Amino acid sequence: MALYYILKSLGKEVIPYNPDTIPKSFSFLKDIDKYQHSIDKNEEFDVGIVVDNSDISRIGNDWPANNIKTVIQIDHHVKAQVFGDIVYIDEHAVAVGEILYFIIKEIIPKLNFDIAQALYLSILTDSGSFRYSNTTPRTFYVAQKLLEAGAKVYDINIEVYEKVEFKKIALLKETLSTIQFNKTKNFAIMYLTKEMFKKHNANEDTSEGFVNYGRIIDGIEVSCLLKEINKEEYKVSLRSKKFDISQIAIEYFSGGGHKNAAGGKINGDLNTIIEELKINFTKWLS
Repeated sequence: MALYYILKSLGKEVIPYNPDTIPKSFSFLKDIDKYQHSIDKNEEFDVGIVVDNSDISRIGNDWPANNIKTVIQIDHHVKAQVFGDIVYIDEHAVAVGEILYFIIKEIIPKLNFDIAQALYLSILTDSGSFRYSNTTPRTFYVAQKLLEAGAKVYDINIEVYEKVEFKKIALLKETLSTIQFNKTKNFAIMYLTKEMFKKHNANEDTSEGFVNYGRIIDGIEVSCLLKEINKEEYKVSLRSKKFDISQIAIEYFSGGGHKNAAGGKINGDLNTIIEELKINFTKWLS
């Protein structure tokens, strides 16, 4: 959205695109309803800017790859796949919003309120509210500058963290009831089935942040949440305290991410997957 605001101010025609739905907690951002969730593959574009995406396959099936003259890739994931014509990857940035702050400042020295709100939201959420290990002095410097530009910290926190729907609490309760541990009690795993989502009239966005509940348990080093996508196909979310899970996400789950926040996919019978992961993480964490 920050890119949308700056490009529109420069007189560009811009289509913000995301194949997934936008989380309800982000609905306070100006013009968030301009997002499109599908694109005509025959439409031609001068530039396609891909942000916060470590793998081209995650852009979605509608991405008109053959009709974009120049692809700009801006990312911060460790070992991100390089697919852009112009590539800016800063693995030391806690969020793409941190990177974009410096890019946008080169275009307009004085940020407006909407840009500040969007960039602060990016940094707040991707840093785990400034709790993750890749939060740096530069992160706090950028946050300070965004506050000076008008970002409303309290308002954003209310929107993101303190407007929880009843169905989310109900879904969380059921998810926590599935929690299991490995024999050394340093790995926690939970799951969500399609039936559980249907029961609570919920979707994947509703379960945002659930994986963190395993990690906050004393002694747990890695938390895992499995979300059923299709029969015997699961999305894997991983969170850790100190253990580097990024390489495991790449090699074992065909995914990626950061040292303490990563994920991917896995296929198979749910109970078999759970038992195998308990055994594997016991080995990996030893």
